[in-house]
Amino acid sequence: MDRVKAAAFSYQSTAMPRLTGALITVVGFLPIGLSKSTTGEYAGGIFWIVGAAVLFSWTCSGIFTPYLAVKMLPNDLGKHQHGDPYDTKFYRSLRRLIDVAIERRWVVIGATFGALVLALACIKLVPQQFFPNSSRPELVIDLRLKEGSSIAATTEQVKHMEEILAKDEDVRFYTAYTGADAPRFYLSLNPELPNPGFAQLVVMTKDLDARERVRARLVTSADQQFPQAWVRVTRLELGPSVGYPVQFRVVGPDTQEVRKIAHEVEKVVALNSKVRDLQLDWNDPVRALKVELDQDKPSAPASSPVKTASSSHHEAPQQPGASAPTTGMAGSTGPRN
Repeated sequence: MDRVKAAAFSYQSTAMPRLTGALITVVGFLPIGLSKSTTGEYAGGIFWIVGAAVLFSWTCSGIFTPYLAVKMLPNDLGKHQHGDPYDTKFYRSLRRLIDVAIERRWVVIGATFGALVLALACIKLVPQQFFPNSSRPELVIDLRLKEGSSIAATTEQVKHMEEILAKDEDVRFYTAYTGADAPRFYLSLNPELPNPGFAQLVVMTKDLDARERVRARLVTSADQQFPQAWVRVTRLELGPSVGYPVQFRVVGPDTQEVRKIAHEVEKVVALNSKVRDLQLDWNDPVRALKVELDQDKPSAPASSPVKTASSSHHEAPQQPGASAPTTGMAGSTGPRN
């Protein structure tokens, strides 16, 4: 057999097994590529990148492996060779090492077992996280007031936070967004719905050490500086947005009972010394003005639900810390979830 036929045989005999292995690898990432979730949004590109890379690798190996084999195989392939091709310094050293390992097999087995035990003991030193911490210097500050708070009350809290940041030497600059969150400039950001009682500030610090100092100062002074707001200071996350590391969901048919159980769960979780910054995403109820319009009353022929709702909205008393949403299907004023 000449070297061309030998190189061609190396491709023909391994082409289908290599292709099968490549396709199995691609199919393994298929659920991520087709997932319609935050995980798929963040890591969906892995499927397409791995698929293209594996198939391209299969094609290149099928072309270049036979070519390199032709160039590397000797011209007199198949003819009688004199001497032992493995009688070289490298192979003689390798043979001696293998002989010693076989003769002292129990020493080798003991050393292997000791390395395994050492690895298991050191595994606790490995950080228990799938994605590493972000190396970006930004901080994201969320300011959330009570449900129903007005945009004016939120603006006052934002101005107070800006005064604190302006005096901090570790802060380069910052941008505030009142009534909504920042544009999604980073894939892992968790979008917030428009809310007059919510504001978000993106703070650019000087470096990673400055980021940690600014975050520590804000977390320590948040309760004293902002008694009327809930303040959360976070780094930019790597990976899909998870919000809180530990979350509990309470589900039930009765709204008030669900709220009561949620507060009980909150008290139990608060007893753990390793937990901080407990919050409920279903906070204080909002008062709503509900107007029942009598359509059959002849004394108000020009009235309509739209006009009544508009008039109620403009005439309802507004407080700095709360607002009164208006609907037009009931007949009382009370808390709304």
